[in-house]
Amino acid sequence: MKKILVLLACVSIVGCSNDQETQSNLEETELIEEVSTDQVNEKPSTEVVEEEIPEESYTEDVSIEESTSTETESDILSAGEEGIILKDVYLSLGEDKTNLDVFMDYVTAKDVESVYQMEIDGKIKVLTANTPITLIENDILSVKVKVNNTGDVGWLPYEYVGKKN
Repeated sequence: MKKILVLLACVSIVGCSNDQETQSNLEETELIEEVSTDQVNEKPSTEVVEEEIPEESYTEDVSIEESTSTETESDILSAGEEGIILKDVYLSLGEDKTNLDVFMDYVTAKDVESVYQMEIDGKIKVLTANTPITLIENDILSVKVKVNNTGDVGWLPYEYVGKKN
């Protein structure tokens, strides 16, 4: 079997000002590989593979009205309504969401020391389950609440608030 040498080179045309520099670049980056003539002359395969996709994999009935959520409209608080904290949670104190955003960044990074420092600095505080609150504002993923017994105002993820039972 006859062998040929194939020179593979990575040459950057940009910045090469003369043939000597180009030759130097070629010498630095060339890779010599032996390849049989059978491999060089081989044509790429053009075989088409047909595969039948089962009908049930693309005909699932997805209904917009159908929801797997256990929440009903009567469970969702509106602005001005009183409710409770459902689970222990940190309240990010402040009129805007700055402390909530910083807090969430620390939680995502698992930076426990920074979370503790926020608590020491009075930027967050723990609310326990069943703490009475008044919802002030709804946002997409968070809510602004007022803690009824302390007057503290801040933001927390919406899933931690609910109506009193």
